[in-house]
Amino acid sequence: MIEIIQQLETMQQSIGAARIDLASLINAPSEEKLQLKVSSDFPPLPQTQPDFDQLELYALVHSSDYTDEIYNLRIARNESRKAIARLFPSLEGFGSFNADTNHFLANRSWYEAGARVSWNLFNLLRVGDINDTNDARRNMTVARRMAANMAVITTVHVSWQEYVDANARLSQAKKIDEIDKEISHLTDESVATDAATGMERVRSEIRALRSAVARVLAYSDAQDAYGRFLFSLGLVPDVTSSLNAPEDVLAAIIKKSLDKWEGGDLPVIENIGTVPDFIDEK
Repeated sequence: MIEIIQQLETMQQSIGAARIDLASLINAPSEEKLQLKVSSDFPPLPQTQPDFDQLELYALVHSSDYTDEIYNLRIARNESRKAIARLFPSLEGFGSFNADTNHFLANRSWYEAGARVSWNLFNLLRVGDINDTNDARRNMTVARRMAANMAVITTVHVSWQEYVDANARLSQAKKIDEIDKEISHLTDESVATDAATGMERVRSEIRALRSAVARVLAYSDAQDAYGRFLFSLGLVPDVTSSLNAPEDVLAAIIKKSLDKWEGGDLPVIENIGTVPDFIDEK
């Protein structure tokens, strides 16, 4: 009995922390009492196996880390070209308009123009070092891009697996809840016929309460896991045009977006772009 009560207290503490998080999300005071509207049964969660080829591409396109590495790749390519360009002779042109107040001059104003070519021959001795530096820069940027690529793809697969595991725990919690409710009902009937004691009735009711709370927490964990999966893809409902709309309108817009994503209808990728040809440069 004491162990069950301890488990219920632990669950209550978890719910208390979740209440503070919810208040922070909706910009409400943390001490304010919130009352949620829930249906008699929880809405079903997506079960369809996604198309990971499409999801990986979508996650890469919308990943800020991977996009940063693409820009770093372009910057490294330009830096390499600048280092090579410094080896060539420099050509400087100049021009000016001159005037003098000396009245004895035949022409007291004139234009001057010219060009100057300079070349530091010692730069030729640095060709090997520059090529080695460019190769090292190339290898580093390519490795970082590949690491970012794998990190994004891994996050997508890991978040989906966490969601699958959370769904399995939810299914198990649902079965246990149903069994404990049935046991509690049978215990009530046994107590009515004096076949069981009042203590057994209290124990069965507490177990049923624990199972019911565990089922709610399992559903919450599954929802949280699914949210992390959507976040790994960079999917965010577009409500920019309805920020001042009533609550029910915003809820309808968000639900519509979630329903489309669950059906595999992802936003169209207008322009994927191309990776710079820096990798093939020598």
